[in-house]
Amino acid sequence: MEDKGNIKVSVLMLTYNQEQYINEAIRSVMLQKTDFPFEVVIGNDGSTDETEAICRVWYDNYPEQVVL
Repeated sequence: MEDKGNIKVSVLMLTYNQEQYINEAIRSVMLQKTDFPFEVVIGNDGSTDETEAICRVWYDNYPEQVVL
C-alpha cells in the first residue's frame, strides 16, 4: 500500500462491545479489490470485551491500512 498521503478512501468503523462481529466486519472491508489506496479507521468506544484486542491484531498486521 502507498504511504498515507495517497489514501483516496477512508472507511470508518465505530464499535462498542462487538467482539462477535468486528473481525468479520474488518475482514470484509480488507478483502475488497480496489484500484485505489484505502484505510480502515476504527473507533472503539471503550469496549469491555475483546473488541479492542481483535482490532489491535488487525492494526499489528496492517499498520499501513488500519488506524485505531
